[in-house]
Amino acid sequence: MRILLTGVTGYIGKRLLPVLLEQGHEIICCVRDKNRFDTSAISAPIQVVEVDFLDQKTLKISHLKLILLIS
Repeated sequence: MRILLTGVTGYIGKRLLPVLLEQGHEIICCVRDKNRFDTSAISAPIQVVEVDFLDQKTLKISHLKLILLIS
């Protein structure tokens, strides 16, 4: 299953991501700042989209990226 995971740098998201990957899901991670998201310990391929859901400008750009990834 393809899953869009928000809050991946937070407490729950950090713990949920490895569980979902272990179960074989395809994960698209939404983060506000890619520099705060360390992917070095993640062995499975993931997609990372930088978006701030409170900022209209990043929402428009990220919306297009997400449409391309999800479709």
